[in-house]
Amino acid sequence: MSEKSVADRPALTPEQWAAFLSRTEIFSLRFTSVHCDVLGDPTELAPGEPAPETPERLPPEVRLVDAGKIKQIHAFVPLRVKLRTPGKAAREVLDLSVTAQVVYTLRHEPDAGPIDPYLEAFKGQAAFHAWPFLREMLHEMFLRTGHGVALLPLLHPRAPKRGAK
Repeated sequence: MSEKSVADRPALTPEQWAAFLSRTEIFSLRFTSVHCDVLGDPTELAPGEPAPETPERLPPEVRLVDAGKIKQIHAFVPLRVKLRTPGKAAREVLDLSVTAQVVYTLRHEPDAGPIDPYLEAFKGQAAFHAWPFLREMLHEMFLRTGHGVALLPLLHPRAPKRGAK
């Protein structure tokens, strides 16, 4: 089995991306690390409105794992969310950091060509696949500890900052 890291690649056309996605499926998703700091009373959060900071998306790592006919893309996505009390005097109540591992399986097609140009695109794709599970984990964690409901917002795409790689 061989592994290789991926450098930045040029953007894909919508047709190339659609053709590649038709060959992939999510094999597994798991949180490889979870760190949660409770910095205040979670009951101070407004029910259903946790007033989160914009979630931080740290640079993910994407690797191709080649085991003969079975090829997998392993994406490790660090995500961080901070919850604050509502209002002008907002205080941080919770700081949650997780790393999600999303594993995609590729169907073997002899004429498909190289996979490397597509790997960069999975950095963003993996964050969107992991986000609903992070939302559910936080929601369940709050309910099980008797602190009411905490809902994270949906994750929306955002354009890269100018000058950023």
